[in-house]
This record gives sequence, C-alpha cells and structure tokens, in this order.
Amino acid sequence: MAALTVLTGVVNSLSTYWMEKMTKTYVIFHVLVLLSCSIALLVMTKPKHDAHYVFTHVEATSGWSPCRIQFLVRISLCLVDND
Repeated sequence: MAALTVLTGVVNSLSTYWMEKMTKTYVIFHVLVLLSCSIALLVMTKPKHDAHYVFTHVEATSGWSPCRIQFLVRISLCLVDND
C-alpha cells in the first residue's frame, strides 16, 4: 500500500510534458482496446444479418400494432438512455 502511495505521488509530481505523453498513450491504448473488442465481437457473432435486415426489420412483440410507432418509441428510449 505504501509503494502504491509513493508511485502515485511520483506520477503526480511529473511535469506537464510527461503527463501529456502519458495521457496520449492512455487514450490511444483505450481506443485500440475498444476497437479490437468491437471487431472481435462482430467476428465471433454467429447469425449475421445484412444491413437492410438490421435497420428495417421490426417485430411487433409488445402488443402495439403499428410497427412505426414501436420503432420511434425504441429510438426515443435509446436517446434518453432509459430502457
């Protein structure tokens, strides 16, 4: 625990030049991890659908008869981050 405290103190006392380099490295690393995980998930998915199916196919399973209203409700819930 003491070593972690000392390491944190040393890192925080570096000049802004080195802090900027660490931040850039951190951002690049995390973007690369995000892209590689996204690509891996897309490749590993077994039943793949084409873009037309993904963006136009809506199944009315909620009981609402007009699929367009159901689609708009889904989009609005995604935009306001409620599900």
